[in-house]
Amino acid sequence: MLVYSRLEIIDPEIRFILMDSIPSMHMQVKLPSGDRVFVHFVHSDPPNPEFAKETTERDAEVLIVGREMAKREGPAWGSDHFPFFIELSLDSGAEAEQKEPDTTAAEGEQVDEKIEDGKQQA
Repeated sequence: MLVYSRLEIIDPEIRFILMDSIPSMHMQVKLPSGDRVFVHFVHSDPPNPEFAKETTERDAEVLIVGREMAKREGPAWGSDHFPFFIELSLDSGAEAEQKEPDTTAAEGEQVDEKIEDGKQQA
């Protein structure tokens, strides 16, 4: 996995969350305004019909990173697998336009179960 940035990368870290052979990258980038934002690059094992028909490990890794991100203040944004170019703007004075969804205890338990299943399968 490669990460290229025109912005200054701060405190880069390579982690192996579930499997010793699959890295993820975690860092902050410094915006032209001087603000810093956290970015996480997770490249979990893709589903493979021949070897891994389920996505349990991949789901667990994404959920683990999501839990870590939920502990931080600030805006959140996610993407999928495909590389692309995007231009974003951080406006710390703007009101949130979308209410954060409420999480039920059952959903939290489901996340815990998926993480444990993923750890066991890794």
